[in-house]
Amino acid sequence: MANNEQTSTMPTTVVLPAVTPSTNISNAADIAPSSRSSSRSSTVQSLHSLDNATTYVSPTHSLNISCPATEASHKKQTYPPFRDRFSVSLSIPSKPEDQSSLGRPGSKMALSPTLRNHGTAALAELVGTFLFLFFAFSAAVVANAVPPESIDDFVVPNIPGLLYISFAFGISLMVNVFAFYRISGGQFNPAVSMALCLVGAIPPLRAGFCIVGQIVGGIIAAAAVSGLYPTVLNVETTLAPGVSQAQGVFIEMFLTTQLILVILLLAVEKHRLTYLAPLGIGFALFVTHLAGVYFTGASLNPARSLGPAVINRSFPSYHWIYWIGPMLGALLASGFYSLLHFCKWKQVNPGQDWDGIGEKEAQRDDFNGANDPLTRVA
Repeated sequence: MANNEQTSTMPTTVVLPAVTPSTNISNAADIAPSSRSSSRSSTVQSLHSLDNATTYVSPTHSLNISCPATEASHKKQTYPPFRDRFSVSLSIPSKPEDQSSLGRPGSKMALSPTLRNHGTAALAELVGTFLFLFFAFSAAVVANAVPPESIDDFVVPNIPGLLYISFAFGISLMVNVFAFYRISGGQFNPAVSMALCLVGAIPPLRAGFCIVGQIVGGIIAAAAVSGLYPTVLNVETTLAPGVSQAQGVFIEMFLTTQLILVILLLAVEKHRLTYLAPLGIGFALFVTHLAGVYFTGASLNPARSLGPAVINRSFPSYHWIYWIGPMLGALLASGFYSLLHFCKWKQVNPGQDWDGIGEKEAQRDDFNGANDPLTRVA
């Protein structure tokens, strides 16, 4: 008898009205296409008329009922227990999304992922620049509360104050780059954004968004320090007595070159110690401030100079050097960085990180120059 039993699978499709998510289906009889019979046998018989598998289809839902019956069981009219004969599965889609809100798929006002990412990076740059300059300006206000001494018309530098300012700027930058580098790269400087764009690390549109956020963040930071502290906002970048405008431009250019070279070689170039790049960047700003804060104020950052000038409504005639100098530094640093790639510098001294990455990239450069930024930009 067992050899004659053959399982039959004859799917049937029945079109039903939509089944709402609130419908409670307790057993197969609740969704039978015919009216529910009062007796259990009639219910089973009506379901047998649908063969072994029945699929109910509606415009928004689908319902599948399977009845694993055999020909032998049909002939003898013997059935297993009711609960074991049927398996019911109901597929109900989730509630359609509201297409009227901003950013939803299909919305006329939806933002593209690229534009959203640029906006997020700009927001991170605004907040990061604000935090970086807020704490740096606050420390500078404290340091400048002690005026420098003068002997025979010669201004004696306030060495402890200069050290305090340099340390505060470097540490504040390091902390905030650590916090924001996974979002926007932790640039916080229009000159840095310009250099990253020139070497192909970020697209021009991203650089433009970030620069706007940095400038706004610098102005807000200066306004916050001016409003919170009961002292004069004495954090402007000015030339020391005897320093010409030409000297100021070149001082700012070389200071900015040092900072951006560290960023390009530690952060843009991926290596074993890339995760420690913010540490090197912070120390680079600390060193450049030690060298230039007395002579030019060590701006290295147009957003850093613009914020206090806007809040104090004081623009010296040489304010332009705090834009031209850092931009020239960005050009010089990115040009040297591109020259290094043109000379395939990774082949000069590979293996310094002991991770094999340098050797592999050097071999790849030998064949196709895939890691050459000049090729990427072109």
